[in-house]
Amino acid sequence: MLRAVNEANFMEATTDSVPQNNDPLTAALARWRAQVEKDLKGAPFEKRLVTRTIEGIALQPLYTQADLPSGLDPEERPGESTLRRGLKAEARSTVCRRLQAIKRSNAKSFNEALLAALMNGQDAVVMPLPTNDSVSWSPQTVTDLTEALAGVDLSAVPLYFDVADDAKVAVELLTGYADSTGLDLTQLKGSLAADPFAGAIRSGAAATSWSAVWDGQAKWLQSAQVTVPQMRAVAVDLSCWNDAGANAAQELAFGLSSVAELLRNLGDRGVTADALLSQLLVRFATGPQFFMELAKFRAWRVLLAKLLVGLELDPKLGGRIEVNACSSKWNKTLLDKHVNMLRVTTESLSAILGGVDGLQIEPFDSVGGETTALSERVARNLHLLLVDEFGFAEPNDAAGGSWYVESLTDELARKSWAIFREVEGQGGMVKALAVGWPQAQVTATAATRAQDFAIRRNGLLGSNLFPNPKDPTPRLDASATDAILSPYRAAAAFEKLRVAAADIAAKRGKPPTVYLAKIGSVKEHKARADFAAEFMAVGGFTVEGGPSPETCDADVVVICSTDENYGELVPRLAPTLKQAKPDRVVILAGLPRDPDVLQNFKNAGVDEFIHVRANLPEIMTGLLNRLGANL
Repeated sequence: MLRAVNEANFMEATTDSVPQNNDPLTAALARWRAQVEKDLKGAPFEKRLVTRTIEGIALQPLYTQADLPSGLDPEERPGESTLRRGLKAEARSTVCRRLQAIKRSNAKSFNEALLAALMNGQDAVVMPLPTNDSVSWSPQTVTDLTEALAGVDLSAVPLYFDVADDAKVAVELLTGYADSTGLDLTQLKGSLAADPFAGAIRSGAAATSWSAVWDGQAKWLQSAQVTVPQMRAVAVDLSCWNDAGANAAQELAFGLSSVAELLRNLGDRGVTADALLSQLLVRFATGPQFFMELAKFRAWRVLLAKLLVGLELDPKLGGRIEVNACSSKWNKTLLDKHVNMLRVTTESLSAILGGVDGLQIEPFDSVGGETTALSERVARNLHLLLVDEFGFAEPNDAAGGSWYVESLTDELARKSWAIFREVEGQGGMVKALAVGWPQAQVTATAATRAQDFAIRRNGLLGSNLFPNPKDPTPRLDASATDAILSPYRAAAAFEKLRVAAADIAAKRGKPPTVYLAKIGSVKEHKARADFAAEFMAVGGFTVEGGPSPETCDADVVVICSTDENYGELVPRLAPTLKQAKPDRVVILAGLPRDPDVLQNFKNAGVDEFIHVRANLPEIMTGLLNRLGANL
């Protein structure tokens, strides 16, 4: 019976990092630091050159051999020691399976798209789960499934049913399909996996009896070993955490906690660790921070090995788990959707280099709920290029040995382990979910992300940076409102602004307009005028500009000049603008530091200030509501 993790059996890979004793290197680093601080001319090194991630990790501008974690063996090979370089010693045999989902309106069109995909590089069938979702088709009957799989040889390609919290319906459909077609289920590969935590995570619909859940899981696993011995029967789907805005450390920690819960509870019911891990599918989402995501997949192996050792199990059993990844959803956009192709490229490469067994690359237009043959082909070809043409999946742990990657892997693993211990301290994942602790942590992280995008500390091309005013108005997706852990998508706040602006334009026959009052020389006004133009365009405003704002008919005027000019300019110009059009909004590009000056400008008629720390959605919501929107 597996109970608590044994603290005495921690592996050495994540002990505190201590720089190696290397006097020439230490001296060289000291000289470099002195020169950098001289070049910074008094600006703080930590603020200018050190980047702090949402996981709380400080990324340094330079990494050397001194940054390698203490106890790390630079000669370690895959399958050895900490297992960070890979759980298997041999070269990768399954070179990152292509798990592209297909969305169609009926079984016939799904089958046509599937056959075309299989003829053009796809090497697996991903079947949507039977649901009542009206957006896209999913099989409801054996007849549906039979039509969808017509002409597909399942002895040649694996079949993956999407992960859910209960595999019962999918099992019944597949069993009925096998009975009608003579398919030998024992030869079938792929996944019929269900994640017992999915309901509690996504919707808060936690099981009324977890004991019954574990009894059912144990019974299903024992049955699956006989009926579908080559298919995965249980899952830990971490994409739901990622989709809600979780950071990499949280995603890893909650995944590890889920595996620990499965090992303990199913072990109590006679399922051996070997049998469980051989039937386990772990599914991550892969996000936009390239090196952090690469480190995430490496850190997972370290953490899993630590967990198994702590539970007095062979850490190499972790190599029996299938680890897949899918494109993250929280950073994808409806506006300028073709930029999503760039996003999934870096995300996919980090997952492939990280060593995943399978990868689902989402088409660039998948946020809208409907994909096309073109977008599916682009996603499929990206996979073919990265894996087959460029060979990124062939070596085990191609990034291993990099001082930066090794240091980041170690720091991320330690951050994740600390969160994992907090969950364990609450009695494990089930009890932590019951009180909402993991959900609250992720909700807070999503709020931090939202604030960073709102003030444009982080950017989304086409949404809060460099918007394309010629983009058609998007059809907004409906977000869950009754879920404990609601999906988070960073672009949604900005897309709502663009839709509201388009609605205003449709109602009154002209779009919201802003006039940039460019005062002084080009050198004096250009920086702030350029900033204001992009700021207002994010909210769907049509931008005009010139030196004579008094005669314009724009809804909003933004005064653009220097702080030195504002002292004389604002008290004179702002009242004139208000007098010419009382309902007009007057904005100043910049933010006076002196509270008295700020108040004087407000008294003169300035309604709002836009600057690098301004909350763009908040300001734009107010402006559009004044023009008749209802945000």
